[in-house]
Amino acid sequence: MRRHTLLTVLVCLTVLLAGCSGWGTDGPTDDEDDSNDADDLEEASADAENETDGDTNDTADPAENDTNENGTQTGSDTGDGSGDEPNESEDDGDTEEDTDATGSETDESNETDENESNDGGGTTLTVQTADVVTGDPVNADVIVLKYGGETIAETSGESATFDGLDDGEYELEVHQAQDDWWYSATLTIDGEDTTHVAEIDQDHIYWPGVEATVVDGDGDPVEGETVTFNGNAKQTDAEGTASHEIESSYTDEREIVVEYDGRSETFVFDWNSWDGEQESVTFETDGAGDEEAALALA
Repeated sequence: MRRHTLLTVLVCLTVLLAGCSGWGTDGPTDDEDDSNDADDLEEASADAENETDGDTNDTADPAENDTNENGTQTGSDTGDGSGDEPNESEDDGDTEEDTDATGSETDESNETDENESNDGGGTTLTVQTADVVTGDPVNADVIVLKYGGETIAETSGESATFDGLDDGEYELEVHQAQDDWWYSATLTIDGEDTTHVAEIDQDHIYWPGVEATVVDGDGDPVEGETVTFNGNAKQTDAEGTASHEIESSYTDEREIVVEYDGRSETFVFDWNSWDGEQESVTFETDGAGDEEAALALA
């Protein structure tokens, strides 16, 4: 009985194992399941392609936008080169616009430069000073330039420069603060830079003079004799002398006429010939006065 039962169990196991093997990898396939699986694969492939296309489009758009902003390429690249020609055409247009803009800016710049040049133009007047006697520069307290009576510039020193002057007549004044000397001139500006030398007369004064001596026949000085200098009468002193000086400017030629007892002597002075010393003249008495005096005493 036990053996029979054991055989039965073995047979069942054999049948069961045989059945599992038939439904395994070598058994019949489920066509419907395979078909569904294939459909799922196709759908997944299609979705993947769509996602790829979408990514491609998303990637292309920023590139296209960036390219347009940089101005190097516009339009999409089709791969056959057709998109490059419109881009080149647009680049040429940008170049022309830039050229026009640059040309316009250049013209405006030129106009600005011309205007600035005109605004800063005008004539330059240079004023130099020189002493009329020595020729040395003179340090002036006031150097003033006037137009139509109105002061347009004022300075001081040995020279001055006045820029941007229009054509016309100007008054130049050069002087000391205390008016020790004064120089003025009318200058004409005619569009050309010019230099004017102001020859300053600083009132160079000198004192030429003559000393007259009256002596007797023995050569001794005679006191109390009348001598005239340019009509001015003076008496000789104990030394028998009388003198006279006159104030004279370096520009003047002066003379002194000395007269005594009907006799005269003339002296001429000028700045260039004066040596700083007085001239002198001696008159001798004729002796008549002495004889009369002796007779009167007798």
